[in-house]
Amino acid sequence: MKRLSLLTLTMMLVLGCQRSDANPVDAAAQPNAPGHESSDFTRLTACYDADEWTCAVETEIVRLTNVKRATSKLVKLDQVFESSYIARGHSKSMTPDNISHNGFDQRFETLQKELPEVWRGRAGENVAYFSSRSEDPEAVAAELVKMWWNSKGHRDNMMNKDYVYIGVGITRNSDNLVFATQMFH
Repeated sequence: MKRLSLLTLTMMLVLGCQRSDANPVDAAAQPNAPGHESSDFTRLTACYDADEWTCAVETEIVRLTNVKRATSKLVKLDQVFESSYIARGHSKSMTPDNISHNGFDQRFETLQKELPEVWRGRAGENVAYFSSRSEDPEAVAAELVKMWWNSKGHRDNMMNKDYVYIGVGITRNSDNLVFATQMFH
């Protein structure tokens, strides 16, 4: 168990992945800006294709991330459940030997193509994993957010003022390894 914890901490030293298009998005178009309607298009309104525990962990990660952002008076991130579904797919593809941002561009290109209304011109991603037998969604979410918060690159993604949307996807395998992906846009 100590070896796995050390490995987890080592993995967290890897910086979060970021991408930016040449033209930044006009701040007036942000969802919390005056005159912006967050229901300009039909979106999923709840966690999709996951069990109750998974949805609860993902929701709590979004909440805790927004708590961190509030300390710097940043806009609350709006959860995009389509992004969470895409992020969960990436989490399911990871293994302890392959915790990566592989497919980053493809994930965001899919989002941009399928839901251009939530594409902000900038994107970032955090990934992590750790071992947990906990059935408490709040405890699992708190550990993941703490891991990201303690890594400068991951924290920078969480606190990026240009992001207004978030998707979070987690999965736990039969060895009790929890894999998580945060998508920011």
